[in-house]
Amino acid sequence: MKSPVTRLLCIDLQVDAVPGCAPDPSSIFGARQLLTLARRLGWTIAHARRRTQVVIRARNGAQAGMNPLMTEQVFFHDDRSIAGSQGLADLLHGWRDETVYVAAFDHVALLSCLLACHENGPKMVLIEDVPPL
Repeated sequence: MKSPVTRLLCIDLQVDAVPGCAPDPSSIFGARQLLTLARRLGWTIAHARRRTQVVIRARNGAQAGMNPLMTEQVFFHDDRSIAGSQGLADLLHGWRDETVYVAAFDHVALLSCLLACHENGPKMVLIEDVPPL
């Protein structure tokens, strides 16, 4: 029996996505745990990331375990809404008949994603707490 493909969408899982709104350390720990587990299980992972200069500098390892891997799709957006990311909208349309797990630090970006998927998108399952592995 073949196990179903599981998908994870990480929305702005970056410490510096919204100036002045850094996530708590427990959220950062949970995000690392979630990504580690999803990667071990072979899930399809996509990232929606806010485009800022700080994001580019953060690739020095400051967010070890949370940066996208080369095999994971990354879609950039310029403001707190992800609605302007056409590539991401196309991906979500392709996933429309599936269940997608969603993790986000920014509630505004998360809400914009849920609204964008309301009519034609996939069923979204919000991950709030990730237990230790």
